[in-house]
Amino acid sequence: MKKETDEQGSIVNKYPIVLDGGRTTIFISDKSKEAETREKYRMRRDNRVIYYTKKPKV
Repeated sequence: MKKETDEQGSIVNKYPIVLDGGRTTIFISDKSKEAETREKYRMRRDNRVIYYTKKPKV
């Protein structure tokens, strides 16, 4: 039988990372990866903004 902490969606024993001034919260299990998680989120957000704001070439 699985422990409660192993269930998908469980936030037990996880650390919250608050992003976008509180608009987004991500839970990670390894506190030492906080900086890496923030950087990955920033890169994905920036790429999404660039993708949707580019003007099509004619």
